[in-house]
Amino acid sequence: MKRKKGFTLIELLIVIVIMGLIGLGIFRFFRNAFHSFWMSRDRVDVVGQARVAMEEMSTYIRQASDEPIEISPDNERIDFFIERDEGEWFDDDREVSYYREGNSLNRRFGGVSTTLVDSGVDSFYVWYDSSTASRFEVVGASLTITRGDEKSEFDRKIMLRGRRSGQ
Repeated sequence: MKRKKGFTLIELLIVIVIMGLIGLGIFRFFRNAFHSFWMSRDRVDVVGQARVAMEEMSTYIRQASDEPIEISPDNERIDFFIERDEGEWFDDDREVSYYREGNSLNRRFGGVSTTLVDSGVDSFYVWYDSSTASRFEVVGASLTITRGDEKSEFDRKIMLRGRRSGQ
């Protein structure tokens, strides 16, 4: 009698189970790798947007004119005018505002609003110290952003060197 060569049903099922376990392991490995990549990408995006927003705000606040700096009662908005040469800008183009609207951080400059941080803004807090205890006027800003599982906090203290307190 000739013996037929081939696989039995049991052998085939064992191979399928082993291949399924190997496939599941590979799937989990790649899923975790991509999840880590997306989390890192979101963190870099959040940090980048917040840093650019805080740097830009610092630059504009340092250009503030001698006109009063106004902070909203809830400390979520700052309004001020910047110094520019005569004839370079119209008077209404000198007003700059930074404010939180919903979960985004916005800037209004020259009558145009721009979104600086598009989502995830938990809090934006600004304060202004023009007391005589400090030699210079100081503006402080704090920004908290959450995206996914990542929470980032940014603080900035800006000294207005050309504006002495008590003058």
